[in-house]
Amino acid sequence: MKYRISPLCLALLLPILLSADGVSVFNSLGSLTFSIEMPVYELSALEDGRTNIRMEGARIENIPGYPRLPVLVYTFALPPGTKAVDVRIDGNRQVIPGEYVIEAAKPQLPRSGSQEVFQALNSLYEENLELVYSGVLRLPTELGRIQSEGECREYSLVTVQLNPFYYDPLSNELSVVRSLTLRIDYEPVSAEHRAFIQTFLDKGTISGDVPASIYNKTQARDWYRPSQRLLATRGLIILTTEKFKSLTDSYVSWKKSTGFHVTVATVEEIQTESEGVDIQQKIRNWLREHVADYEYLLIIGHRWDVPWRILTLFNNNSAPSWVDYDECYPHPSDIYYAGLSEPDSASWNLDQDSYYGETLLKSGAKMPQDVADLDAELYVGRINSMSADRISDILARFRSFEESTDHAYKESSVVVGGILGYYSYVDKWDDSYYMEELLDRDILDRSTAITLYEKEGSNPSEFDCDLAFTQSNLVATLSSNDVGLFVESNHGSEESIIRTVWFDENEDSIPDWEEIENPAGLENSDAPELNIYHPNVAFLLSCLCGHPESPTCFAQALLNYGSVGVVACTRVAWGAEGDWGEPGDGGDYDLCYYFLDNYLHKPEEYDYVLGDALAQARSRYWSESMWMGDFCNVYGYNFFGDPSLRHFGHVSIEESPPEMLPMTLEIDENHTVSFGIPKAGQIELYAWDVAGRRVQKLCHGNMPQGHHVISWDTSGLPSGSYFVTLDASGNKKVVKTVVLR
Repeated sequence: MKYRISPLCLALLLPILLSADGVSVFNSLGSLTFSIEMPVYELSALEDGRTNIRMEGARIENIPGYPRLPVLVYTFALPPGTKAVDVRIDGNRQVIPGEYVIEAAKPQLPRSGSQEVFQALNSLYEENLELVYSGVLRLPTELGRIQSEGECREYSLVTVQLNPFYYDPLSNELSVVRSLTLRIDYEPVSAEHRAFIQTFLDKGTISGDVPASIYNKTQARDWYRPSQRLLATRGLIILTTEKFKSLTDSYVSWKKSTGFHVTVATVEEIQTESEGVDIQQKIRNWLREHVADYEYLLIIGHRWDVPWRILTLFNNNSAPSWVDYDECYPHPSDIYYAGLSEPDSASWNLDQDSYYGETLLKSGAKMPQDVADLDAELYVGRINSMSADRISDILARFRSFEESTDHAYKESSVVVGGILGYYSYVDKWDDSYYMEELLDRDILDRSTAITLYEKEGSNPSEFDCDLAFTQSNLVATLSSNDVGLFVESNHGSEESIIRTVWFDENEDSIPDWEEIENPAGLENSDAPELNIYHPNVAFLLSCLCGHPESPTCFAQALLNYGSVGVVACTRVAWGAEGDWGEPGDGGDYDLCYYFLDNYLHKPEEYDYVLGDALAQARSRYWSESMWMGDFCNVYGYNFFGDPSLRHFGHVSIEESPPEMLPMTLEIDENHTVSFGIPKAGQIELYAWDVAGRRVQKLCHGNMPQGHHVISWDTSGLPSGSYFVTLDASGNKKVVKTVVLR
């Protein structure tokens, strides 16, 4: 995607005092002007006569009952040590010939909730729909506004939302601006804050280029000169307790051997060294003093010893009555330890009322009371355990996972899509659809994915899959296969993921609440049976799986046994039921999509690192957030594990990998198996079913280096999906194929 953005500086930048490396904060006022042409757009008619609008690179404004209009979100770099004081946007919208009825946005829905919650959301949708489309509530005409501003380490940033379209529901008139001029006025930040930013400029930068989200990259490179200031090594802070400090010795030595510089700090030390109103603030203040040297933070210790910050989101904790219950809100969140650019008094607790993160308005309020800091200075993960043995096992598994360079294992996945319910907006909320989107868009590799979808009940999933989604099938699949990724979307609880099955007992084709059953899909008691030798990275879209207060927290149970990293929500998660068609449509689907895309497909930016991928996904998702559910997801989704882990492995700098020829494995439609091995030696070629059972030995023994072909006799096998694995000289490759009768 390319934008024609031409920066034209309207004000001369006054001279600045340069530090030794040639980069310093600015001390002057100034302005930047950008001429922006809008990307192409497309109008398409829906079956009900309404119109859908898509614009290249835009996301959809998903406010329940309001028109689904595309909006653009651009992030601009400002000179170091400055902040935006005003943004002015000029342009003329032109009427698009014809009359249009723009479809309205459906409400995002919590993945867990009572019938009253869904009824309240539906009432909100119907009320807004009536007010907006009758003309009682007029839509704003502004061309854009500041979405967020602040710093990401040394970079001063402002994110602007542009509104190319305007719609008048009374006249059915739709208009669009073709080009506009954006002017950003800026001024220096306070002297204290300039000193904080200067520490990053003096210490060095963590990336050889400016952040990928910045659009005026040329200007930013001139101001920040990242290629001249690149840090030699990455830095990791391990925050733990005196009780567990000695457990980290071996892990610290190993991380240093892979090129990190590491420091271990204890809560007890921080309590005596740092100031603050409570232990959370003392930790955050200590991190602010040391963050310029580090990129990652691994917290090792139970929440009682290293507490999460509770983020309240709504002004004075005044959530709507149908939201304000313990499972939904407020949110324990380690994001508080990630966004460090300002002290609490200028960010997370701006109004000093001890409700942190109030960024949504209470009734009658004109402005949020706090300013959330979502551009991370540190990428954070944690082991939420009080067991020394368990912590030692997890750290050893982290090391084993990263030392493995077996791409076949790391690229394979288990993908589980359940049905979340049956609602008025669609026939059913079937998350198999979303999983198919991840596979169709090559976010996950379909050739090595094992899919499990709901196949029980009166209206099951219509998508084909490898196995029916049952608890026994999922346990067998995760325990018997070497897969590096586990992605699921269902209902959830503090200790399980949960299926949804409808049995139409009265045969009226109407899904009554009492006809819905919720059998377990996977429970924390299943975790010891999972594959501890080839663990996975899990993204759990189900609600409450990261609930840290629970003694049987599901995400931590997976981390104890079958996973090395788990992204999970500490409270109820919100999805974009009925409306998700592509990235930018909202809900936690966007957050999951951005994370997986960053993690698996952008090595030039993120080096396949867990913490980088999640932090960048969260920052993008936050800048695009339009409604309450998105904000809840940003606070709620947290990471269990080491954020500095690299998915596809990393060899210690004390070692050097052996040089090998590429290993190949292919199967054609006649089930002829072709494979190439890098050197002569013992090989094993087996066929497996999707439950992880070995069904045939195709080849076993010593083979010379080079290309080989064998014929695979599948006549005795039933129809279905199979995996063929090649193991040669310690390397493994897997190919998925289908046998049809």
